[in-house]
Amino acid sequence: MKQHACFLALALAAGIVQAEPAHLGMIGVAQDQTLRLNVVARAGSVADLPPGPCKVLLGFFNSDGKMVGDPFRLALEPGKAGHLDIQGREASPERRTELLPAVYVSPSADEKSLCPGVAATVEIIDTETGKTSVFYNDPILY
Repeated sequence: MKQHACFLALALAAGIVQAEPAHLGMIGVAQDQTLRLNVVARAGSVADLPPGPCKVLLGFFNSDGKMVGDPFRLALEPGKAGHLDIQGREASPERRTELLPAVYVSPSADEKSLCPGVAATVEIIDTETGKTSVFYNDPILY
């Protein structure tokens, strides 16, 4: 839990004050797989997005609640996307490990709501071939 607090402190320092991460669950990844966490700033129309970029912080936690790898900060302009990858062999020496993808989204420019229209997806990719074997779409927009 200490790692989650550190990740949250990093989010706060970056001006990202969402209290809870995206609604993604634990996902298993093997040594020869890559876990990709995607985010996109989308909405019904670009006019629906606030002015300026949406600040987003991406990261991964293991089943003990410890951060795995380095978090990634990005500023998503309307209609743009970004991602963070971690290979199974980087995440753990075990043959297979469970990871929790975490997405924190900044409030909109008016500071009254989260940056609307940010969506997260998760993929498991075969590291050797680059083929996606699992795709999960979080139905909730932030």
